[in-house]
Amino acid sequence: MPIESAALAKELAQLCKGRAMLHPVLRERLGPQVRAAFGIEDADQPPAVRSKVRSCVRRLLHDEELQKAALAALALLPRADQGLLKDRETAFARMRSFEARTARRRMRRAIRELVNALAEEHHGRSTPDVRCDDDGIVVRTFHARMRLDSAQPRLYERRTVEVTVDRLDRIAVRLTVPQPEPDAAESDVEVCGGFGGEVGELRRTSPVDFEWTLRLPRTLRLGDTHEYGVDFTIPPGRRMRPHYVFQPLVPCERFELEVRFDPARLPEHVWLIDGLMLRALDHQQAQPERLVPDGRGAVQRTFTNLRQGMVYGVRWSPAAP
Repeated sequence: MPIESAALAKELAQLCKGRAMLHPVLRERLGPQVRAAFGIEDADQPPAVRSKVRSCVRRLLHDEELQKAALAALALLPRADQGLLKDRETAFARMRSFEARTARRRMRRAIRELVNALAEEHHGRSTPDVRCDDDGIVVRTFHARMRLDSAQPRLYERRTVEVTVDRLDRIAVRLTVPQPEPDAAESDVEVCGGFGGEVGELRRTSPVDFEWTLRLPRTLRLGDTHEYGVDFTIPPGRRMRPHYVFQPLVPCERFELEVRFDPARLPEHVWLIDGLMLRALDHQQAQPERLVPDGRGAVQRTFTNLRQGMVYGVRWSPAAP
């Protein structure tokens, strides 16, 4: 079964309520997405189910604090496995010397991170090299330009696509903006320009995932090509994590990237991201190749032979003091 992040997040949120993994009729509370994501079989008894879930949490969440928060939410953390979710939040807060609301935020964030890691792992395991024409397109060229030399980050994305279905009158536009740290304000992004179609209303598929529908100026036919662009900005007062990466979900032949930093505040290091699993991105202590900004403060890279589900781009350290 394909793992859908929104459906999995909904099932896990429901599962965390009440006694969570200690519920007396646990197997009846496991939805199809949870079963598929954790590899739970019909014959698995509750102890085996709990063992599988616990193992997945520890394997996929590299940060120990996130592990504990997720296990507490699921009633799998010793000393924080009380019957009701609010009791587990209180117990976890006491263990970590947090306020209850801080514990609640961290537990929710841990479950979101777990959902993302499970969805990514399942996608990478089942379809890393398979053509995926669900959107009705393949991307011939994708050019992204990230401007970090202005008051607010701005992103300009341009794509040339080829239609792979009989008729196509709209294209999905997706962007993920992770929170810079656990207690940061909820992610936000705005569309500020573009061409090649009319951008519809925003649909948030998760707290960090944004999706719009680009209505095309005319219906395209099989084999037609079309160029379009969408410009984004992060509103004042919001920040982003120190990376820009592209994760192709449909075939992409060529990805051209430019990230321009403020020449007066260049980052100490810039690393190349070339085909990583998404969940490994924030835990890479060093990258095999460093990039040096040019006189404009820009780094550029072209990627070919991109694999679906992997990520490509750059990551940087904070600016030198």
